[in-house]
Amino acid sequence: MKSILFILSIFVSLTSITFASDHIEQAAGKGKVIVVYSGQCPSDIQEEAIIKVKELIAYEAKNSPIPFPSSPGVWDNGKLGAVDLHNSIAAMNKVFKWQETNTKWSKMYSSITSICGIEDFDVDILEVK
Repeated sequence: MKSILFILSIFVSLTSITFASDHIEQAAGKGKVIVVYSGQCPSDIQEEAIIKVKELIAYEAKNSPIPFPSSPGVWDNGKLGAVDLHNSIAAMNKVFKWQETNTKWSKMYSSITSICGIEDFDVDILEVK
């Protein structure tokens, strides 16, 4: 019985690793675009700022003309921000255009930069080849 459980646990572990690697491959597939937002924010303000980032992400999820996943984070260099994943450069540009013209989105974004004491977030755009 122990050997059957051992073999079963190995199978489950290997299956989990396979599914995880498949998921990673899909997330970073050819033509996808990863956008990383990062900005300095005083450590005593970061918790409040992340709450506001999560609210902004929730607003985008409900209102963006093109759905895309986004995750907030505090990076190991002390900065905070979010990571977005777009299906293409064209899709990303449509979202950027919507953000530029959406008054509520702009106000929410400005409230985050304001409490962090920065003018804007750094934006790194990475297209998967």
